[in-house]
Amino acid sequence: MKKNTFFLLVGCIALVLLAIFWYSVETHLPPLLIESAFIIAIGIIYLARKR
Repeated sequence: MKKNTFFLLVGCIALVLLAIFWYSVETHLPPLLIESAFIIAIGIIYLARKR
């Protein structure tokens, strides 16, 4: 994966994590949603970096 593509992917993941954080704060959901989304995002970044 090219370096620019990787950085775009990480930026998109960061925006999705921000949206999930905002949604969970607005709806008063437990932090399990945020934690699971963060762990999944780390896994996706790790797999993308491996390529």
